[in-house]
Amino acid sequence: MRESTCVWLGEELDCIFLGEEFDPIEDPKEEDIIGFPLKAVLDVMEQHVKQGGVQVAGCIALSNFALHPSSKLCSDSIRALRRAITEHPKNVLVQRLACKTLKTISDVQNHSSIEKLLSVEVVQRVLKEHAEDAETVKWCCGLLRNLTLHHSTRQSNAVTCITSSLSAMSKFPDNEELQLWCLGALNHLALSNAGCQEILSQNGTSCVRRAMRLFPDGELQGLGRKLLLRLAINDSAGGQVAVMHARLKDVRAQRNGCRVLASLGDPVRRRVVELGAIRVVKSALRAHSRDYHVLLWGCRALDNLAFDSETREEVGDPDGVRLVHAGMWAFPKDLELQRSGLSALSNLALSRDVSKRIGDLNGVEVVHGAMVAFRTDTSVQTTGLSALSLLMQSDDALMRMKYLEGETVVQEAMRHLHDHTSRAVGQKTMGKLTAMQGPKVSRSSSKWFR
Repeated sequence: MRESTCVWLGEELDCIFLGEEFDPIEDPKEEDIIGFPLKAVLDVMEQHVKQGGVQVAGCIALSNFALHPSSKLCSDSIRALRRAITEHPKNVLVQRLACKTLKTISDVQNHSSIEKLLSVEVVQRVLKEHAEDAETVKWCCGLLRNLTLHHSTRQSNAVTCITSSLSAMSKFPDNEELQLWCLGALNHLALSNAGCQEILSQNGTSCVRRAMRLFPDGELQGLGRKLLLRLAINDSAGGQVAVMHARLKDVRAQRNGCRVLASLGDPVRRRVVELGAIRVVKSALRAHSRDYHVLLWGCRALDNLAFDSETREEVGDPDGVRLVHAGMWAFPKDLELQRSGLSALSNLALSRDVSKRIGDLNGVEVVHGAMVAFRTDTSVQTTGLSALSLLMQSDDALMRMKYLEGETVVQEAMRHLHDHTSRAVGQKTMGKLTAMQGPKVSRSSSKWFR
């Protein structure tokens, strides 16, 4: 059989390869797929094992065969692909197409035959040799996902598979398909306690969270949440996150969980944030929106978990801001809840984007209402002034405060506060309000007092 026959088989769908054109097979019959042509391809690949062009064409042909619903590639096909990988370690096209074909075969057929004939070490060598080629790495990761379905693979190659998957996720964060397949492999590897501990020790949670931030929709979110939950169960501090997730309707579990998360310090709180602590606190606030203790400790937990610019953005998304506002509005006359809510808002407002979001979602009215309700409480007035100062970043926020007779509220707060910092903050806010020209209305027009 001539080499051009193999070329034709490899490009039967595109009809063009290496400058030659051929007529495609229309509606190929089963015997065309699994009979003579397949055997011919394997024979040519074996006879010309040293020729990279022939191996490339053969890989394409086998890939086409694997995609056909009637095909069932034999072990000889897997051996031919492995031989191509082994004989041409520097040929990126051979490596890429061979791994792609093996991944395709393992998608549609029993993975056990590939597991027996293709060791993980072969895939690891390809990853090491072509670590900078995104497409090759992607197909290798897809192949690892399928291979790690088997317990024997996970048991003997867990560390190397975890390292390779996390490395690929870090190197190619914008490749959604690669991220998806790596998360699939990590979920398989996290079925054991040892696998979870290894992922945690390699800071795998940061890779998972980055992928979930970059691709907020679809299957990837489900795989990410499932993996974080498995990791949380195997983490001493993260166990609380797992309990809250599993027992969402149990109000006592949510109260206790929020209380624990509200009191964590570094580095533990950083670890639980990576394991999804912010998400479970928001779920608790949403599910138990009338329970005082969940609201109190939930606001405190969000305040504690918003410890840097990244976590402030996560806590202070529209959903998080609304949940804090709702908690404060649910118990407007409770001093402790107002203190906790104001502290959370003041902390979140340190981020300029979140500050604008808080203002757009009636945050000025929330802060104003708390300060009016507890005029003589030093903590409320101090935190309220701080929050107002951070919220007064736009003409809209200033106008809202002007409508609420904000100058009076700030002046009354300053009469109760004597420390230099609070007075400086109050004077700065007064200056902004005084410079803003706008009509005043009575307090009864505020949503808070309706």
